[in-house]
Amino acid sequence: MQHKCHVKVAVAVVKLSHRVSSLQQEN
Repeated sequence: MQHKCHVKVAVAVVKLSHRVSSLQQEN
């Protein structure tokens, strides 16, 4: 069941990096 946890973490990291890149593009 740890695999699903790792997947959730990976998705969260991708969303965070996506948000950061979009913020950098706005500035």
